[in-house]
Amino acid sequence: MSWPPALAGLLLALWDPQSSLLQVYPFRLADTLLMLGVWLLLAAALQPWLRDRQARLALVALVLVISLTGLARDLRGAAAGLSRGFVASADQAALYNWIRSATPASALVVTPPFGFEDLSLQTGRAAYVQFKQIPTSRAAIQTWYLRVTALAGGDSDVWEGPGGWAARPRLSKAYNSLDPPALRRLADASGASVLITRGRQAGPSGWRAGYSTTGWTAWLPS
Repeated sequence: MSWPPALAGLLLALWDPQSSLLQVYPFRLADTLLMLGVWLLLAAALQPWLRDRQARLALVALVLVISLTGLARDLRGAAAGLSRGFVASADQAALYNWIRSATPASALVVTPPFGFEDLSLQTGRAAYVQFKQIPTSRAAIQTWYLRVTALAGGDSDVWEGPGGWAARPRLSKAYNSLDPPALRRLADASGASVLITRGRQAGPSGWRAGYSTTGWTAWLPS
C-alpha cells in the first residue's frame, strides 16, 4: 500500500531536475499509508476474537489506559516546556533570549550541527545549517552538504559510516573538536555574526565571548 507513492516520488525526479515536486513529500503519504496498513491488518487479525463482548470491553479498556498514560506524560512535558517557550532546556532558552536582544535581525548564527533546529523560529535570526533540516531541491541539498561538512572543519570523511541519526555522534564530535583557528576559518567562510560552542570549548581566534550559560557560549567578533 505504501510503496506506490514512494516509488512515484523517486520517478518524478527523472522529469523534475529541480525536485520542486518533491517538496510536497510523497514519502510522507507513504509513511502514513504504511501505518494505516499495519493497523488495518491488526484489526483484521483481532476481528474473530472481538466477537466476544468481554473481549471488546477489554480492548477498549486497554486502549484507554495506553492513551491516557501517554496523554499524562505529554501534558507533563508540555507544562515543563511552556515556561521556557518549548525550547529544549532552560540554558538554551536563555541563550535564545540573548540572541534576540543582543543581535540585529540580519544576524547569521553558526551552531553545532544538532539541537538548534528551532533557532530561527525562536529568535528570528538566520541559522547557518542544521543536519536534520534537509532541503528538497538538488541545489539546496548541495549547499546543505557543504555547510554540514564545513561544521566538521571541511573534513568530508565525517560522512563515512552509517548515515541518518547514526551520523550524529561523528558530526557533533567533529564540531566540538574544532580548535580556535578552525572555528575562525568557519566563521569567516560562513559570514557568521554569532558562533555557538558547547560548554568550555574555546571560540574562534580573535573573537570574544558575548554570552555564556552552563551549556553554551556565544562568540562575537572582537
